Amino acid sequence: MRKSYASTILVALAAAAFTYACSDDEITAEGPETLDDAGTKSPARDAALDDSDPADSGPSTDGGRSDAGGGDVVDAGDAGDAGDASVTPPPRVVVVRAGELDGGTLGPLAAQIFLDEYDVTSSAHVRTIALPTVESGDHRAVVQTAAAVPVHEGAISRSADGHAVVVTGYPAFYAESVPPFVVMGPNISSRPRVVARVNADGGIDTTTLISDSFAPTEIGGAALAGNDAWIAGHPGGPVGPVQHLRFRNSVGGGATGGNDIIPPEQAYYALRVFAGRLYGSTREGKIVQIGSGGLPNVGPQTTTPLVEDATGAFEFELLDLDATPGADRLYVAVDGEGADAGAPGGIRRYDYNATELRWDLTATFTDGFSAGARGLAAHEEGASVVIVATTTEGDKLVRLVDTGAATATTTTIATAPAGVIYRGVTNSPLP
Repeated sequence: MRKSYASTILVALAAAAFTYACSDDEITAEGPETLDDAGTKSPARDAALDDSDPADSGPSTDGGRSDAGGGDVVDAGDAGDAGDASVTPPPRVVVVRAGELDGGTLGPLAAQIFLDEYDVTSSAHVRTIALPTVESGDHRAVVQTAAAVPVHEGAISRSADGHAVVVTGYPAFYAESVPPFVVMGPNISSRPRVVARVNADGGIDTTTLISDSFAPTEIGGAALAGNDAWIAGHPGGPVGPVQHLRFRNSVGGGATGGNDIIPPEQAYYALRVFAGRLYGSTREGKIVQIGSGGLPNVGPQTTTPLVEDATGAFEFELLDLDATPGADRLYVAVDGEGADAGAPGGIRRYDYNATELRWDLTATFTDGFSAGARGLAAHEEGASVVIVATTTEGDKLVRLVDTGAATATTTTIATAPAGVIYRGVTNSPLP
């Protein structure tokens, strides 16, 4: 029989004393969490288009950097924003860990999810948040595929206002060697997915199931603004959609509905909200803007590629490094799938070319990556950008500082113990 949360966590942390600092705080689900992420919208930079016509819902023509307004969007008063640009991101990150440090398992092909927080500067472990493995009231269990199974799961992102993170998984697992993600059927109960919101104070909301139209084999990452979430899907069989849904507690309980804003046409891995726009990474190595204005909540939407040469792309980060609103720097974690074709794994840096209205590849950081990278978080620090990434193998959490040069040296923040794996990483939520 599975041991209790408390005993599991104590044994796990004791076994990992050589890895973690002494400031460990363990947090588990504490009941319904209804905090809204509302905030103030930040404008996106428009390098080439006039946004004065709200009826224009056509695709962007400026390389995805900004677009022409209009279309169906989430109410800005409820959906939150792109974060307060005046707030400097804290030098901490949250990394998704699949698997228990003491070697315990939920089943042959399922793993418990832990969110490990680290201080980026000192590499000190700050706390661990364990996502639930059993239902409690309206709150679902949320697990991921076991570490030994190669999947593109585990992407994580910070909410638009910066006060929460969001991660996806499955609310059920099997003791036998049959994972939940291959069980297909006519309704959500036979092929469920769940989205989990975790606030800065450790409050966990796992009440929200994804609708039964969401039928890809594997689930991708999610983006979050207020009570609105966007979920990515990708295939082992059919290709996945991008779906919008509302958190269950925000609509008065009952079954959660969702709708495809991007139909099942290609695989999507990670999603991000930046400056009030939604972006995603695809199996084809693209980073795309989804929709043609604001945060879309109905479909079908168009997509506009920012870059199309990032083979093996998974997580990514957009940054605004100058005084003009709008993204001018893009980092993409690539896992090494394109190495044979001349696209080595690591971190690809793109800078926006305002003259040519395109994103130019300006560096690829490969030091410390034997294959490549999957998870990625970045924040500005003085004249440099600090990047934190997870390796393709999931064995390390690493840090590098981009000073603008063509190369950067990695340092290891944490090494995953045997039997567990690091997946996505994002900047820590703000209080």
